[in-house]
Formats: sequence, structure tokens, C-alpha cells
Amino acid sequence: MATRAAYFSPSEAQILMEAYEEIKHERAKTDMAAVSGSTVFLLEPPAQAPDDADPGEGPSAAATAHDGDDDEEETISLWIPEGMRYHVKTVKMVCNADCVISNVVAKWPGSVHDSRIFRASEIYQCYHKGVWLPAFSPDTFTDPQEAQQAYNHAHARTRARVEMTFGLLKARFHCLHKLRPNIVLILTDDLDVAIGGMTPLNKTRKLIGDAGISFTNAFVASPLCCPSRASILTGKYPHNHHVINNTLEGNCSSPAWQKTQEPQTFPALLQAYAGYQTFFAGKYLNQERNSKYYNYTLSVNGKPKKHGGNYSEDYLTDVLTNMSLDFLQYKSNYRPFFMMVSTPAPHSPWTSAPQYQDRFKDLKAPRDPNFNVHGKDKHWLIRQAKTPMTNSSIELLDDAFRKRWRTLLSVDDLVEKVVKRLEVRGELENTYIIFTSDNGYHTGQFSLPLDKRQLYESDIRVPLLIRGPNIKPNQTTGLAVQNVDLGPTILDMAGYNVNKTTMDGMSFLPVLGGSVNSSNVEDRLPGGV
Repeated sequence: MATRAAYFSPSEAQILMEAYEEIKHERAKTDMAAVSGSTVFLLEPPAQAPDDADPGEGPSAAATAHDGDDDEEETISLWIPEGMRYHVKTVKMVCNADCVISNVVAKWPGSVHDSRIFRASEIYQCYHKGVWLPAFSPDTFTDPQEAQQAYNHAHARTRARVEMTFGLLKARFHCLHKLRPNIVLILTDDLDVAIGGMTPLNKTRKLIGDAGISFTNAFVASPLCCPSRASILTGKYPHNHHVINNTLEGNCSSPAWQKTQEPQTFPALLQAYAGYQTFFAGKYLNQERNSKYYNYTLSVNGKPKKHGGNYSEDYLTDVLTNMSLDFLQYKSNYRPFFMMVSTPAPHSPWTSAPQYQDRFKDLKAPRDPNFNVHGKDKHWLIRQAKTPMTNSSIELLDDAFRKRWRTLLSVDDLVEKVVKRLEVRGELENTYIIFTSDNGYHTGQFSLPLDKRQLYESDIRVPLLIRGPNIKPNQTTGLAVQNVDLGPTILDMAGYNVNKTTMDGMSFLPVLGGSVNSSNVEDRLPGGV
């Protein structure tokens, strides 16, 4: 066994630290077997040692690196002067892509009179066939000057090996990362499908629907913003997550909900147990009240940020687009990600971007068979509508219908930019992209001018388009799915065992990949529709 000394530059250390975090999450769901591959330790040295550093004592970190040519193991060691104390971590890559982790904190000699500078057997352990074993000890230097000379001498000869190990680690993580898909969820607000809401979204239909699968029977458990969003996040029906309306008193983002339900939402599970880095931008639950397009306040990692009325800086849909693109650009490349973007469109006040203000000038709300018709055979609330509607009411809803479509054009741009950014980064083929809405909308059905909340097609049926790994393009399915099924499906995509949750929904991932026929799943959906 040979002893070598080496270090990583700050930039290398940063990348390796990200790689270490990925391995740490992988270990939580991986059974370790045998040790082989590459082990490195991560160190970011300061520009210079402190003035009061005592060269008479110091720690060491030792790690074994696979030679690549034979079975010999080589120990890479580093002597650090007193004062340059670091939390040294070792990362062991296993050939079969399983991972072994050992957090190592360098142990310092008990006093300046203790000449044992290296104590590798005490600070580094090796996992082998289910047993933690003491690692091999490197040569021991009793003289700090001798240790430094050995370090300088070894550095030049081992730099190539370090760079090789560093490159191998990045390559291994690239492969490991590719095994686990990224997931993007784009959630619109009040987007119907029954009265033509998807019509203006040409890019979305092409880039997601045509590239994957479109569900014609996707429904929500409750056609109201906060209860529906709570169902999406928790995978539960309203009677189980207890959100009954859009108010704090109705349990919308209440302290009780945050304590009992939020920790079990699928994004929280992805981050805590599946090793995903997570990102959210937009309207979360209704207490944030961000359905405005201008003059609003965002909570950015808990800190308020006010926005005004300048289109180039403040138009909310575009702000969310840019935040999402920044996340994709600067996120870690060594962990899969979940990104959720929740747009204000096409929710009121229906403020479009200036370049789209003149679109659809002659458009009117669809005059379908139940438009401006009294629902005399419907439940009591529907029977209260004034029929026929006044001309001014019809003009109002026609104007709102046009404005809704105009706001959706910016959503269409968002989808296009996200897809293109993923493509440029080489991540598109390994990313599921889901496009849907929290509920539908009605504009004149049963003489109800503008709203949702009703258990009829216009309000409960929503768009659902999905593309991603192993999903064949240009598919359409009539499988009945609900918003409570989204969470289980996303967890299933990430490889998390849905049976560990208390979610009411079920995963329809087998249908996406074609491994199960939709007709065999339809009868098993909980609750039906």
C-alpha cells in the first residue's frame, strides 16, 4: 500500500460536496454490499493558514482510491496544520452504483506533546459486506516538517490520480442521476377544459400533449382553489385533509394544516426521503393571495419581496418563468429535481401581458347546450340563478372569456421556455412534465355567469397532459383520474414507495409507460368519479 497526499481546489470541492449530498440521499434507499470504486475526501482549504496555527499538531484524513489497473488500494492522505480544522467527509463510489458513506471528523491529538499527527485508523472506517471495519492506516509522520515535505513530494505524482478520481466521480454521478427522473409540475389556476380552455395553448399541446399522453377524464375532488390544491399536495380527499374553503378558518394553510398535513405532502417526501432537490414558484395555497399579476408581494425563501406595475420586471407569470429558468440553470447537477410552477392565469383579474392585449377581439364564450339555460332540475343553488341572463351579464362574461385566453398565452410561453431550457441542458428526455389545473370554470352554464365551485363538467373536469421517460407520443386516454392521484404518481416516478403514505389516491404511472392497460386500472381508482 502506498501513501499519497493531495487536495482539491475550492471549485472542485464545491462540486464534490454536491456529489456527496447526492450519495448521502442515495444511501437512505440503497442496500450496501461490497466496497469498491473510488473514495475521495472533500476539502476546501483557505487562502493561507492562520497566523497562530501551530504546526506541531494537526489532523489527517485518509481515504482509499481504486487504482483501476489492479487490486492494489492506495491511501490518499493529507496533513493539515493546526488551525485549519475542517469537517472532512469521505465519499465511496461502488461499482454497481450503490453507495457507501462515512462522515469523518478529524480527531486532533490530545496535546501539543502528542506527536501522532496521523490517526487514520481512528477516524476512517470502511463498510464491507455489512460490517464496519477499521481502515488501513497510512504511514505515520512524527515531524510536521517531514509530513509537509512528504506532502509536497507526493502532490505532483498524485495530481493526475486525483483528477482521474474527480472525473470518475462526476461521470458516475451523471449516470446515477440519469437513473432517477426529474419531475416538473405546471399548475394553472381555474383552467377549464370543457369549454375550450386549452384552445389558446398551442405550444403546450404540442410540447407536452403531442409529445406524451393527454387525459380526457381528469377530475378534481373539489372545484375550489385551496381544497383542490391541498388534495394535489397531500393526495387526500377534502374530508381527510380537512380544507373546506379558501379561508384560514376553513383550514386553508392554517397552523393545524401546516403541522399535520404539510409534512406528508409529496414534495416534502421527495425532499426528505427520496433525495430530490425541490423548487416551488407561484400560488401555493390561498393565504398567499397571489392571483394578482402586478403590485403583489412574493415570499422568497421566507423573505417578502414587493413587485410593482412594470411589465418587464413585475408581470407575475413572467417572473415565475424567469425564476424557474434560474433554478434549472443553477441547481445541483448531482441530484434529481422536482419543480412546481403555479401560475396565476387564467384566474381573475385576467390581466394579460401587453403584447397579448389585442388578441381574440371577436371571441365569445361558447354557447353550448346548457349556456344561459335555467337548471330547474338541478340542486337548489343552481336553481337560484336568474334566467335568462341580462345582456350586460353576457357581455361581461364574454369579455372575461377573452381576457382569460389572453393570460394563457404567457403560460404557453412559460411552457415553451421551460421545455427548451431542459432540452438545452440535456435533461428533457429524463424529465416528466405534467400540466394541469386546480379546477375548471364556467361562463354562463346554467345561467351562472362567472365562477367555479359547482359539481358539473365545466368546473370539475381539468386538463391533464404528461410527457416523460417511456411515455410514447400522441397518446390519448379516457382513463378516469383525479387530482388525488397526482401525488402518488409523482412519488412513484421518483421511486418512493407509495404504500408508506396515507394518501387516498393511487399511482397511474403504469399506464403512462404502457405496462398496464388503462381499462385494467379504471375500476381500481378509489372513489370513482
